[in-house]
Amino acid sequence: MTRRGLLLFAATFTAGMGIGFALVLIGSTLATRRARAASQEQGTGVRVRDGSTADLDAVAAIRVSSWKDTYRPLMGGQVVDGLLDIGDHRRDIGRILSESQALLLVAEDGNHALAGFALSHIGADGEPFLESLHVQPGRRSHGIGAQLLQQTAARWAARGHRSMSLHVVESNLRAKRFYDRLGGREVGVVVDDWRGAQVAQAIYRWNDLAAVRDR
Repeated sequence: MTRRGLLLFAATFTAGMGIGFALVLIGSTLATRRARAASQEQGTGVRVRDGSTADLDAVAAIRVSSWKDTYRPLMGGQVVDGLLDIGDHRRDIGRILSESQALLLVAEDGNHALAGFALSHIGADGEPFLESLHVQPGRRSHGIGAQLLQQTAARWAARGHRSMSLHVVESNLRAKRFYDRLGGREVGVVVDDWRGAQVAQAIYRWNDLAAVRDR
């Protein structure tokens, strides 16, 4: 083989090695991403996706089930039982979802059943407001709520927002511990009227949405 032939062979071999290395690198990156996604799904048994009007029935049913399980022991049936109409919840959720910047994320298991959801929108002050975060009572304590909250925070951060707030029933200590653990800070109390019942709600706020994502 002539010197020129050797140089051409070396150049071709080197280029081939470069392409091969790039393909290996791309394959490795994709595999890592798939592994991370599988690990995340395996840990909670769900994947989080964007919700739509097609999910309204299932989302409303989850919220009613969660209200009944959570609020009835705290406030009694006289207050809560009149607030458990699925149709009312469906209309309320649909109204919020119709807003231009509303965000609905749902946690879906391997059978395509919803295990929980997070509904947020832009409040009157221009800040994202988490209106609802509910997980099916039988699916709690498996990281689903945290996954929904973290992805909600990430989505609002990607839209250029730095902060987010929510209201949680003051006597719901379990939920308050959950938000404390994920970096929320109680900054005040507001009293809402629940069809004649005065319900105190703690105001929670994240001044930096990174505090949610990094937990």
